[in-house]
Amino acid sequence: MSDDMNALIRNPTKEILDAGGLSLMMSVRASKSVDTVFALQAAGFDSFFVDLEHGGLTMYEAGQLATMAIAADMAAFVRLPGHNPVAAAQALDGGAWGVIVPHLETPEQARMMADACLYPPAGHRSASSTVPQFRFRNWPPAPVRARINDQTMLICQIETELGVENAEAIAAVDGVSMLLLGGNDLTADMGIPGEYDNERHVAAVDRMIEGARKQGKHAGIAGVGSPALMQRFHDMGARLFSLGTDTGAFVASAKAQAATARKMAG
Repeated sequence: MSDDMNALIRNPTKEILDAGGLSLMMSVRASKSVDTVFALQAAGFDSFFVDLEHGGLTMYEAGQLATMAIAADMAAFVRLPGHNPVAAAQALDGGAWGVIVPHLETPEQARMMADACLYPPAGHRSASSTVPQFRFRNWPPAPVRARINDQTMLICQIETELGVENAEAIAAVDGVSMLLLGGNDLTADMGIPGEYDNERHVAAVDRMIEGARKQGKHAGIAGVGSPALMQRFHDMGARLFSLGTDTGAFVASAKAQAATARKMAG
């Protein structure tokens, strides 16, 4: 295997986004087995996030999935249970190429999380020589930490009207990589739960995407609603889409197969 640092230490999803491509992600809430990584890869996803906000998986299990993702040339992320700098550092040290911070509403919150995610001088992340992203090579400290900083993604999930209002200011924070619209919670906060095609929601999405664009940051969507709406958001400039959960995908596929089989009985 090559010992070229940049070839080994790379975030495939960041590469796709930086090249202007389309990135597809799925939420993992229940699947502990490392087989999950290859199943998602076979299904056409380039990344996934382990959901520690809503799911029952542990930080250790998130690290096992993230480490396997590195070997499979995928990117794993961790959605944190809240605005927790310690949890962010643990997720990254476990092998994740980034964290998703839920319900982020202000640039001050974004600065706090960026500080936890980046090595000095960009932040104050504590240094360890055994993180999986290093591939256990003895890299010179300064260049390898600079490379990790460059590849790590801080994804700020915008899920409230206040977050939308502050979208551009959040995107302007050094260290923020992406604004990710959380449609489930945003529509609830707006008093229109589940109405993804409501023009108020669509306008909020547009404002978030535009705020990210103005600051040269990526924009993504979680909670799409429909293929037509996904196309509309893509046309607005969103390039990462989080498409459901592991449990949801299993139920949908299993339900379709069961329904087909039961037709045999008439």
